[in-house]
Amino acid sequence: MYDSTSELLSRYGDRQTYSKDYWCVSVINDNKKIYGHSVIVVEGISDDNNRFIGYYDIYAIINENGSFNKYGYISKVRCRENTEYIDDYDDNPKKCFSMVEKNKVLEMIRSIHNDEIIVSKYLDNQGEPLKYQLIDESHILGATNRGNNCAGWCIKKLAICGLCDGKGKAIPTKVVMESTCNIL
Repeated sequence: MYDSTSELLSRYGDRQTYSKDYWCVSVINDNKKIYGHSVIVVEGISDDNNRFIGYYDIYAIINENGSFNKYGYISKVRCRENTEYIDDYDDNPKKCFSMVEKNKVLEMIRSIHNDEIIVSKYLDNQGEPLKYQLIDESHILGATNRGNNCAGWCIKKLAICGLCDGKGKAIPTKVVMESTCNIL
């Protein structure tokens, strides 16, 4: 348990300190596949003074091949939230981080959980899918309105807490105390 003045060292954010008010948001590419896989990691101290560690990513099913791209839908939004670290991304060279006000991070997390609900409803034949494409729509070879890949999905979520414009371009703000985002 931590008190309201506690600061902890981020495991992923270049050993920056996070607190109850400012949380560390990192994007990590796990480099496990040719294309890699992007994951959002959040580190903070919750209202009940426990460490909060959240890992967020998507999985998709491809059901259409284009000439340069592959299309489908997001089949799973994975939300793993704990008080302890569950994965070790320390050795992955491509990562970025930013220190962000907690309320903005929580807004991003709510959006991620909303995506989780949308995917669940679609899989139960009760809604529209979240579209996916292997080459993201922000890429020159990506198709407009055909969805995002995991990196593009991360970029859209980072925009919610003010870290980028939703297309990968960083937005400098007073909220961002420290940032090294340059991998997406």
